[in-house]
Amino acid sequence: MREAAGRPGDFCGQTITDDGIQSDLDCHPARIVAKTGAAGLAHTDWPRISIVTPSFNQAQYIEETIRSVVTQGYPNLEYIVIDGGSTDGSQDVIRRYADQMACWVSEPDRGQSDALNKGFSRATGQICGFLNSDDLYRPGTLQMAAEAYLACRTKDRFWHAFGVEDFDENGPRYVHRPKLAGRLADWVDNVANLHQPGVFWSRELHAAVGGFDPDFQYAFDRKFFAGAILKGYRFTVDAHRIATNFRYHSQSKTATVGDVDNFGFAPEFIRISEWMREQASFGQQLRIRLGRVARRHEKAGNALLQRNSPRRMARLGELFLAGIVYPPVSRTRYYWGAVRRGLFG
Repeated sequence: MREAAGRPGDFCGQTITDDGIQSDLDCHPARIVAKTGAAGLAHTDWPRISIVTPSFNQAQYIEETIRSVVTQGYPNLEYIVIDGGSTDGSQDVIRRYADQMACWVSEPDRGQSDALNKGFSRATGQICGFLNSDDLYRPGTLQMAAEAYLACRTKDRFWHAFGVEDFDENGPRYVHRPKLAGRLADWVDNVANLHQPGVFWSRELHAAVGGFDPDFQYAFDRKFFAGAILKGYRFTVDAHRIATNFRYHSQSKTATVGDVDNFGFAPEFIRISEWMREQASFGQQLRIRLGRVARRHEKAGNALLQRNSPRRMARLGELFLAGIVYPPVSRTRYYWGAVRRGLFG
């Protein structure tokens, strides 16, 4: 099933604070250009974007991936390809585009995480992202990432997610639209997630987290994002624009492992949850407990807030209790929208 994509000019950026409070981020491209003067920037004034592509025996797809990056037309791109010593002719494909890359390497490695760490150790860009060797950036993706970065007031904490569309040999399958998820409990309990192909972050964030954990073969990107959450970083989202096409095929990890409930992803998700609980400070442990309580009350309140429910007082009571137990909830649009629906139907 394919979800309808937003209109090309649409943008709905929001940010979330350490307390879980949502606020608007004025990041529509037209406003970005107006505020930053982006339209008149020289090539060298655009922020450098470092994209790393890890690959192993993906000759069937890697050329399309490479072309989706190097044909972006972005003026300050640093593209790095790290091949794990492929034996299927991948090096010949990569070599054809070598003059459009900052560098490329083909040698045995410990897996995807190790390849990414090799690549980012060579990266010098202000903005980081990685694209697997079977996925594709849509035209204009790097420009979108740069515009979001230019609009960010604290660029060293830049972390931004766009939509991602799954596809296979039969065409589009589904659109993943990022949602704000800054509550620590949601990450510990595997309620929150980010779809990596559409995510970009600052070089400073990358250094703070320390790269990708090579002990994880499936959920290494989630471990990276969880590390950023623990260090107090919060991401912004553009739920309307799609940046990346995520390919399903018979050899991809997602297809061969199956759903996250099956072997592969699920054990690593559990390990990440345990690691987050171990790493959390006393204050973060308290926030995890309070966040779980708030989530239970939010769910109960939302279930009771159905338009035809006769239990108006009960559903309002649930909402007010959630606001008392976890005050940041009462400072969100969702909360007061729910109260309004409870009062007026």
